[in-house]
Amino acid sequence: MKRIIGILLIIGAGVAWPALDQTNVNGKYINLLHVIEAPNDRAEYGEFCDWGYWLGDSWQEYTNLSPGFWVYVYPNWYLWEKLAVQTGLDLKASVNGKYLVLINVLKVPQDATVYGAYYDYGFWEEYSYAGYENLAPGYWVYMAPNWYIWANTKDDPCTGT
Repeated sequence: MKRIIGILLIIGAGVAWPALDQTNVNGKYINLLHVIEAPNDRAEYGEFCDWGYWLGDSWQEYTNLSPGFWVYVYPNWYLWEKLAVQTGLDLKASVNGKYLVLINVLKVPQDATVYGAYYDYGFWEEYSYAGYENLAPGYWVYMAPNWYIWANTKDDPCTGT
C-alpha cells in the first residue's frame, strides 16, 4: 500500500506536466491536497474527468487520502480541498456557518418560483437535478439563482469542529 503524506512537486527536463488550469478545471478548485498516479484509469475515465466531491480515503494502492474534489488528467488524479467560489461566498449561503465544505453550486434560476429568494432545504440524497449529474448527497441551500450543496454541518463530529 502507498501512503500519501504530502505533496511533492518534481519539475524535470522532459517531463510533460498538464497545465494547472486543466488540473483544477480552470480555477474551479483550490488547495491541492494530493496527486496520485493512476495511468490505468484512462480506460474508464478518459484523458480528463471532473469527478467532483468524494469522501473516499483510499484509491487503488493509495491510502490516507483526504476527502476532496477529484480531477483526472491522464495519468494522474488531482485531489482538491474546496471550490474556489467558496472563498468569496456570502455567509448566508452556508446558513451563517451552519454548513461546511461546499461541494457544488448549481445554477437553477427557475427554482425561485418554488423556493423564493432563500431556502434551507436541509439534507438531500439526490444524484441528478435540473440537468446536473453525478451529484453527491449533501445539505442543500437555495439562494437565488443558485443551489449550494454542502458536505456536512458545523455540529457533525466528523468535521472536528
